[in-house]
Amino acid sequence: MKRGIYILMLILMSTFSLAYTTLLQGGNISQTTGVDAYDTFSATALRYEPYPLRPGDNFEVWLSVKNLGSSTSKNVEVELIQDGPFKSSYESNIVVSEIPQYQEAVFNFKKIQISSDLMEGTYDLKFRIYHNGYYGEYQTIYVPISIRAVYPIIELKAYSDPEYLEQGSKGKLILELKTTEDLLMKEVSVNLNLPSSFIPIGSTTEKKISTLSPGQTYKLIFEVMPLSDAESKPYSIPFVLNYFDEAGINQNKTDYFGVLVQKPIDYELNLEETDNFVRGKTGKVVLSVSNVGPTEIKYMTMEILPSEDYEVIGNSKTYLGNLEADDFESGQFTINAQESKEIKLRVELRYKDGFNKDYSEIKEIPLRIYSNSELKVYGLSGSNGNPIISFIFIIIVILLVYWTYKAWREFKDIGKAVKIAFRKLLKLILNLISKLRWSYIKRIPRKIKLYIQSQS
Repeated sequence: MKRGIYILMLILMSTFSLAYTTLLQGGNISQTTGVDAYDTFSATALRYEPYPLRPGDNFEVWLSVKNLGSSTSKNVEVELIQDGPFKSSYESNIVVSEIPQYQEAVFNFKKIQISSDLMEGTYDLKFRIYHNGYYGEYQTIYVPISIRAVYPIIELKAYSDPEYLEQGSKGKLILELKTTEDLLMKEVSVNLNLPSSFIPIGSTTEKKISTLSPGQTYKLIFEVMPLSDAESKPYSIPFVLNYFDEAGINQNKTDYFGVLVQKPIDYELNLEETDNFVRGKTGKVVLSVSNVGPTEIKYMTMEILPSEDYEVIGNSKTYLGNLEADDFESGQFTINAQESKEIKLRVELRYKDGFNKDYSEIKEIPLRIYSNSELKVYGLSGSNGNPIISFIFIIIVILLVYWTYKAWREFKDIGKAVKIAFRKLLKLILNLISKLRWSYIKRIPRKIKLYIQSQS
């Protein structure tokens, strides 16, 4: 009888030699207080099927129990504990008459039901081992059972390179696949369903992988190009993932990822208007921003940052608002310069793009600061000197022209006429100098009038 049991056990073990096995270590076995150390057991889950298990499945498990005690254990009983997510509609207690020292017996439990609402993960299937008819003393063993969801968990990561795809420019759509530690994927294929405003570059919209091992990560790279007339907006790109798992079952998953399409914001910052700045004096500058790209600029602000070379008088910040393509806005600032040189206005621009992403950029605008002498040399504002002197100069020129014309009419000789005019001017100047007394100065306007009348 014993020989027949041993032969049966060997046949069963040879049958399971290619099956899924899990060796239970010490942490998976516990015993009640007072159990004889000579009656201890180890347990090995030889196989459970079907594999992989899914919520709601019925399965059976083969358990090998080995006697590690110092003698033969009689009436060894293994009980399936029906609590938690596992219930059995078949016999939950199996007894063998004896297990000799260092020998094993195989226990087969059938029709174990898994809860249909169980989440994916690893759960312990619990058994108790009794021996020699003592039900008050037992060992508990825990068999880890892996439960898969209806669709095995696959970590998917999708993104584009660059972050924003430009109209009319090539870019990459990258899909990263990462399997769980116990999922083998074979004949993997991914199909993209590109929008009509996208075209694939250099390949089709399908990529294939022969095998993806458990825990492996693989990148699928698709080169694409948005058409030149594609709208600047987010696009949803569906894809289908298809593969065979280790059990040969065909699985597929449909999902999508988002892609942003827009050209980079392109603008020009210019010095639109400026006073002729003099060191230590206050003047105004007008700075303009022109949107020279197709992408709208939103909520733009312009601020002149502080510097040792200048001081901003009044508000240093202005709100420009939204700038559509081919649009511009300007801001006016009052500046007091500290040095006669070319300084750089530090201008900070803050704005958002069409996807409300924030940007902040600092630009430098050169601004020339002049001295008073440079203004005169360059003929800029203020170079004509005192307005009284300018008025006197104009009067002198008028008199010279008048006297020259009058003498020319009399003598018909231009050279002689010019000499006469200059003699009269010199005589007038000397006469004025000799009479620089208040009593004469206050009569100058009347005398000039009478003199002009006497010469006509």
